[in-house]
Amino acid sequence: MNFLLRTVKSIERNIGRTFIFLFVAFLLGTLMSGAISVNLAVQRVSTNLENALPPIVSIEEDMESMEKQEMLTGEWPRIDFIPIDIYSEFGKLPYVRNYDISVGAGLLSDELERYVIDEGVTLDMGRWETFRLKGVYNSSLIDVEEGTIELTSGRAFSEQEARSQSYVTLISEEVASINNLHIGSTFTLSNIVWDTRRNAGMDSDFYIEDNIYVQRTHDFEVVGIFRSLAHFDTGDAEKDGMLRDAHINSIYVPNPVALEAQMHQIEHIASLHPEQFTHVELEETLWFQNVYVLNDFQSLNMFKEAVEGHLPDFWKITDLSDSHSSITIAMENMNNLTLLILMLAAGTSVTIASLLIVLMLHERKKEIGVYLSLGETRGKVVAQMMIEIATIILIAMIFSLFAGSLIADSLSESLLRRDMAANVDAEGSMGVSFMDLNSMGFAIEGISAEDAMAAYSVSLDTATALTFFAVATATVLLSTIIPMLYILRLNPRKIMM
Repeated sequence: MNFLLRTVKSIERNIGRTFIFLFVAFLLGTLMSGAISVNLAVQRVSTNLENALPPIVSIEEDMESMEKQEMLTGEWPRIDFIPIDIYSEFGKLPYVRNYDISVGAGLLSDELERYVIDEGVTLDMGRWETFRLKGVYNSSLIDVEEGTIELTSGRAFSEQEARSQSYVTLISEEVASINNLHIGSTFTLSNIVWDTRRNAGMDSDFYIEDNIYVQRTHDFEVVGIFRSLAHFDTGDAEKDGMLRDAHINSIYVPNPVALEAQMHQIEHIASLHPEQFTHVELEETLWFQNVYVLNDFQSLNMFKEAVEGHLPDFWKITDLSDSHSSITIAMENMNNLTLLILMLAAGTSVTIASLLIVLMLHERKKEIGVYLSLGETRGKVVAQMMIEIATIILIAMIFSLFAGSLIADSLSESLLRRDMAANVDAEGSMGVSFMDLNSMGFAIEGISAEDAMAAYSVSLDTATALTFFAVATATVLLSTIIPMLYILRLNPRKIMM
């Protein structure tokens, strides 16, 4: 009889054994199918999240670590200053497409009118209006390239202007309109240090001529007008309003201009309050922002590896993916769980299938001995057993593929919702962005748990089926290697004796 026909007859004659084998394979296959389905669904959502996030990072103080250190020691830690030159070196890494190191300074005007979005977010300084200088590191204006502003008229700075103390500016459409400014217009800003030795200020009555410690003025020329496209989403409406207000009223200038203005203020504040600068170099109090636009999101880990070893204690690298940490943590937990289930199911399948096959072969030892005594080759006997096992497992795998996908869809969704809800409770809110990136307008719209769950779908697609059958095939091959060696070592003469 042909060994293929013997395979069919063997399955028909041993229906009980076949059913047990089929049932065990179905259960284990369902576990593997469900784990693979969920794992691929999680990967799809994670990929969509990554694609939605611009590859933008910033280096900032690690406030959480500093708070922990204070709790342990009772003192707020003193952190090392990172010079601007070091930030510039990070910007030369091959993973960086563009970067900016923006020095800031606050100047005042008693002529220009500030554009007011919300009266509640502005500081009343009497007749003075405050404007923030936003330093630009080079002529490749990162805010234009990354879409936080759009030039509607005029031009950006030349490379020479960006590197020198050139008093040229970019202003917003709102500030230009309310003050009747246009390309080529000039305006004056005052760099004022207030005498706070007797009064700390904050009251509008304080900001008068008698309380000016030092003042000097600068004339600026408008060379460009921009429209703000920045998005702010800290989860705090009041803070978002303050950031929008500051952005529209920002005045872009070359970095050397902002640097000189800020150092002028620091030096005179130090002369007013020398006790506050006893153990601090003036340069260490310099305030500036940094932002790096990477080549793609996949460059993030390589950038972190290259930079983190050069950062002092209590500094960290943040990126916009942290704004969806409640979602990504839940997704990562689910991904790890499914990988664990898949490995356990595959390992269990190999072990149980191997034992069942060995038992089956032991029961059929005399049958195998007869085949070999009659001159059947060991290869055909092995092939018969393999086909018999593979047929049973294939039937079980087909049913388990559908069953695993259906079960995984409902169970994984409820687990994800519960995990996301737990993370939201732990963090307080979803979509929290970081101050450095958010204050520069690089924050993105928060993706809620409902948005993520809407994008999450466990589907029985080609990728799931191919992955499942690849894993199942590998499992079958591993589980039959040892049992088939058993056949190859059988001696038909000893069996029949």
